[in-house]
Amino acid sequence: MAKLARAISLETSLGRLTVQVSVNGESIAADSLSLTSSAFEPSLPVGMQVVNCRAVLISVERSASRFTINYSATLETEVEGGSCTGQFLEAIEWEDQRARIVVGTEDAEQLSRRMPWQDLKPDDVIARYSASALELSLVGNPHSQQTTFHLIVAENPVPEPAPDSAWFAVDSPHKSVLNVTKANICT
Repeated sequence: MAKLARAISLETSLGRLTVQVSVNGESIAADSLSLTSSAFEPSLPVGMQVVNCRAVLISVERSASRFTINYSATLETEVEGGSCTGQFLEAIEWEDQRARIVVGTEDAEQLSRRMPWQDLKPDDVIARYSASALELSLVGNPHSQQTTFHLIVAENPVPEPAPDSAWFAVDSPHKSVLNVTKANICT
């Protein structure tokens, strides 16, 4: 069984955010996993804005066998985080008197809609939360195309220019992440 791992770090005003991903599977080649980060301009309701936003794209090349993927976002800070989920969204936020950081990704319900070949059910629990991290874990089925996942990191001062702007930023659709990262892959 092969295991691949990648990590990327992003600086935020509350500390370093590390995104880690690992993939385990029988037929996973050494170059089957990529992790990229790009500036991201979310489409927000009128009056909302974020001062800093990044999209992290995780790509797993086609696989001839089932694989397990684990990905997480961990913030090195004294500030305790808490979940701030929504429909189709797994998200965590950290806030102190000067800044708010929100990290979000698709939940099992949205992933099952976007990737029907996976054995996800809308009510599957794929996320775990701690004071410093959001961790996701799921099993992927063999597939002939790339499989992609994302995390969006949004940052704003406190108080935010408009309430919940950072939360709305991380609730962006996967297609918009693919468009920004200029990925020429299947959704």
